[in-house]
Amino acid sequence: MLIEGCNQSIMTMTHLFNQEKHDNQFKKYMNDFEDISKRYIEELKMFL
Repeated sequence: MLIEGCNQSIMTMTHLFNQEKHDNQFKKYMNDFEDISKRYIEELKMFL
């Protein structure tokens, strides 16, 4: 469930980013969040 939640949050952030125009700072935050989420998913895989 945690992996699914991370994937959903990444998809939602990408969807929202593509719908509206944002500044470069928001894009940086989004990319950082995506990187953190992907690392978290990799750490969770060992529990499967």
